Amino acid sequence: MFRVDGKALLLGTLLGGLIGMVWSSLSWTVLPWHEGAMREFTDAAAVAQVIKANAPEKGMYFLPGSVAKGASEEDHMKGTAEGPYLYGVVRPGPESFSMGSSIGQQLLVQLLAAFLLTLLVLQTRGLSLLGRALLVAFGALAGGVLVLAPESIWYQFTCENALLGLLDLAIAWFLAGLAIAKVTARATA
Repeated sequence: MFRVDGKALLLGTLLGGLIGMVWSSLSWTVLPWHEGAMREFTDAAAVAQVIKANAPEKGMYFLPGSVAKGASEEDHMKGTAEGPYLYGVVRPGPESFSMGSSIGQQLLVQLLAAFLLTLLVLQTRGLSLLGRALLVAFGALAGGVLVLAPESIWYQFTCENALLGLLDLAIAWFLAGLAIAKVTARATA
């Protein structure tokens, strides 16, 4: 039987989402580890000019050419092996950006994740507080593995970026999991 305690679900969603958001914000703005995983072009202005000249619209771009878009399998494989290889988002021209809007959207993502993970915890019985917190953390990690591992395999995202992403998820959602575990204690006894 599917169990839902409305109060625990609401509190778990709000607290878990806020804790996930706070950790994510601290991780990206205070801790230096994300900066260390990013690289810069040696001549960013020259690269920007080439992108503007060859990427006429906003979207995902792939170098060497994609087989789905007309490159032969042989040319694609040869280009992938020889390099350069690039998979990324290009926005060739100006576009307004709102930090407030982006933060709001990220908070909604965190709240949705907390809602789903709180629902998962509410289906359990007899787990300790630590057990429920670990269930939340492992649930978040499973989602991360499903996204980050394929990106590393197919798009050659670095292992450093994938592991950093997983570490971020583990910390954020273990902390959020502690709050979710606490507010679901009565409903999961």
